[in-house]
Amino acid sequence: MAGGPAPRLATWGLSGAIGYGLSQWLMLLVLARLGTPAEVGRFTVGLALTAPIVMLTNSQLGWVQATDSEHEYSFGEYRRQRWLASSVAGGLILLVGFSFGGGADFGVIALVGAAKIAETFNDLYAGHFQRHSRVDLSGRSQLIRGTCSLFLFGAAVAISRRLEVGLVALAVGSLLVLSLHDRPAGNRFAGGREEGHASINWPRVGRLTIRLIPLGFAALIISLNTSLPRMIVEGSLGREALGVFAAMAYLIVAGRMVAAPLGHIAAPRIGAAVARRDRRAFWVTLRRLLGIGALMGAIGVIVSLVAGRALLTVLYGSEFAGSAQVLPWLMGVAALGYLSSFCQIAAIAAGKAHGLAAVALLTLVATGVVGGALVTQLGMVGMAAGMLVAAAVELVGCSWLVHRSLAWNFGSRGATRPPNDLFERGAH
Repeated sequence: MAGGPAPRLATWGLSGAIGYGLSQWLMLLVLARLGTPAEVGRFTVGLALTAPIVMLTNSQLGWVQATDSEHEYSFGEYRRQRWLASSVAGGLILLVGFSFGGGADFGVIALVGAAKIAETFNDLYAGHFQRHSRVDLSGRSQLIRGTCSLFLFGAAVAISRRLEVGLVALAVGSLLVLSLHDRPAGNRFAGGREEGHASINWPRVGRLTIRLIPLGFAALIISLNTSLPRMIVEGSLGREALGVFAAMAYLIVAGRMVAAPLGHIAAPRIGAAVARRDRRAFWVTLRRLLGIGALMGAIGVIVSLVAGRALLTVLYGSEFAGSAQVLPWLMGVAALGYLSSFCQIAAIAAGKAHGLAAVALLTLVATGVVGGALVTQLGMVGMAAGMLVAAAVELVGCSWLVHRSLAWNFGSRGATRPPNDLFERGAH
């Protein structure tokens, strides 16, 4: 029936990602309200040091699964690769913690890393669900995980007044959802049990790992683009300033989490369009995504200009509202980031993921050079302006990759079938 199951699946995917993104932001708000900007800074340092490692070893595996429309690899092979990568991530995080964390900082670094590694297994099952066009299951998982983690984290911090206890609760929340929802759901549909328990072809797992290496380095550099500004702010302005800056910058992350379900819904369609050489379906779906991303970005910038100070006062308190002039710059970064992330999905589906590493490296250089030069003169505004320049560099690079993808994959060929789904209707 037209407008039946597909819209319901999309609604679950959208609701799940919005709910999860909101829960991540609310956890930071809880920490800011119950603690201090310095405590938010400790949490941010833990994220800045562990996120690049987790992103490197995760290698955007969920997107690779979602766009693997021809089932080149089984779920069991993806899962085994995830276990190997997570073991490497755990060892590297402990090494970083010993090297850069002193005293209580080591505990925060290790616990943040553990929580993020646990989430990569939820991401593994999300990719499995999306590959079988079950966005409702991935959305439900995100919604339950976000709610559970927020409740456990908030309760733990409120009772103990210790960030470390909250981080333990955060990891427990992800593992509970993995055990009680993700694994059972994966075993109930589309041969999940058969795929997950079949004998593993280790040479194929090795080939999958090699294939993921470029994506891993691209993800590493992308993560460094998030971590580097925070480390520059801490080094130049101190940890308390870092807490204020990170609280505002996290709105970028929250916005991307809201935009992510659109990419999750569209990724299998883009991958299928590439597989069948359907240039028109590829372009129409991507163009629809970009239009939604531009609208979201414009709303964020306008709200930050009109009501930024009041918004920060209500959300975080007066200690944070004093830097409201930084917020419009950060919302501009978010707006360009939505567009870049959708272009990245298209590039991955079109087999041009290797180019993302070069784009991310250029973005990282722009962040460090421009942001590092401006932060000493303009403070947090200077860092935000440097991030905006870097976001523009990223968008130009990702757009160029999509342009090349159209030429390399489709040439002059393209189907003329009529649009028939959410992303294609009205976009021609």
